[in-house]
Amino acid sequence: MKNILKKAAGAAALILLALTVAGCGGKSAESLAKKALTNLGKSDSGTIESKVTINARMSSAELGDMTLSAEQENKTEFKKEPEIVYTQGAYKQKIDDTDLTTNIEEYQVKENEKTVTYTKLEDFWMRMDGGTSIKSMAEAILNAVADKKGTAVLADETQQMEGREAYAIHAELPSGDIPEIMSTAEGLLGQIGSNGEQMPNILVDIWISKDTGLPVMLIIDMKDCGNYLIQSIEGASGEFSDYNMNITYKAFDTIESLELPQEAKDSAIDTGNLTGSGDGSTIGTPSGESGADDQTRETTGFDIKGQVNADGKYEIQLESADNVAYVGIPNGYQEDTSSLYHLSLISDNYVRIDYTFADLYEADTIAAEYKDMMSYIEDDEMYSNISFSEPKTITVGTNKVSYVCLSYTYGAAKSESENGTNPQGSPESENSAKSEDSGSSATGEPCAEYLTWTENNGILFTVQIKGLAAPDDALVKEIYENITFK
Repeated sequence: MKNILKKAAGAAALILLALTVAGCGGKSAESLAKKALTNLGKSDSGTIESKVTINARMSSAELGDMTLSAEQENKTEFKKEPEIVYTQGAYKQKIDDTDLTTNIEEYQVKENEKTVTYTKLEDFWMRMDGGTSIKSMAEAILNAVADKKGTAVLADETQQMEGREAYAIHAELPSGDIPEIMSTAEGLLGQIGSNGEQMPNILVDIWISKDTGLPVMLIIDMKDCGNYLIQSIEGASGEFSDYNMNITYKAFDTIESLELPQEAKDSAIDTGNLTGSGDGSTIGTPSGESGADDQTRETTGFDIKGQVNADGKYEIQLESADNVAYVGIPNGYQEDTSSLYHLSLISDNYVRIDYTFADLYEADTIAAEYKDMMSYIEDDEMYSNISFSEPKTITVGTNKVSYVCLSYTYGAAKSESENGTNPQGSPESENSAKSEDSGSSATGEPCAEYLTWTENNGILFTVQIKGLAAPDDALVKEIYENITFK
């Protein structure tokens, strides 16, 4: 069963990569979100202030009628090396006439490449595996915008926010794609019910500094999601009038040191697996106490950060030691994410390169399967001039490398001639193909991406390139010049 799950995970990784179409050139909500994530990755430290405001009324046979008001204010500091997130704040809650205030102190650190949360309650410390911070919530939202989950619209003009000139983005994002955010609601109301209905979208306003490309503020409206969760509780009714989260980035690269207190290391009580979020928004459920036999997920290579060998190359594995790729980073790129099984690089121009083994695919059919995976864009009016190249094969070192290139125009509806309703050669169709602006114009942005593959011990190793403004076969060759196999 373990091998089947790993194979399925590998196949899913390839499919997800294929379905993620990156933006190309020009300024857009997606490109700004990618730039913000890249610049966050370059920041050594930062300070975030956040506030959650909740006002709701509920009624159920078990609890009767009640009103709930809650406010949580946190200050979060983070440091890149060593990786640590520290949160301090207070949670104030009023249920009918009963007031409760809880002070929050929490550290998230890496232990054996896994996230661990230390939380101080009263005078004792608890240690829990996993956890979510305000920092990771904000980054999850930026990732959702960058990956074109839901819709995101860039305002025509910049705005002043926190004394900074900033680009403004309004997004509606599928809540199911941002579990980091939804865990705050689960902590308040319990686990999300599964009644088969579509969860409401999360509404987010994002401001990104024009000068630095770093995020300034996010305002998240989860009111519709909160109402959905109330409705999912059997026998309950009610409504949220407020369910908002404000996240403000106050400073970057100003923290010299940040450490987990020795007291926490020495005295923390290990409570198992943290299934909820951090920052005091919910106390996690220890493994085996969630109502099922055991909800603890097995740690896999996807949870472990990619390993770099003595030559400075990333080691990408399959499930077998017989298949290992050693990947050097091409000039102009840096790590975005990595694990034992996958590496993702990104450039300052937001071109993305993804590396992984794909053991459920065959060399003679992968091109056709990729074309089939990407066929969904043919039905989307935002994509036009779609073209798949024929597979090509080149020799790089000792490896035979094959690839296909997908090119298209993104960001403008298809012309009537493409939809078959405008006479070919008419003045209207000719004018629709012209552009006065090579950036974000009425005809959209030209884009290109590649699926490439080679074989190692009978298993396909794939590299996908996304976010190009034009086909670039030379980049394929350069990438494989930096790859060797065991």
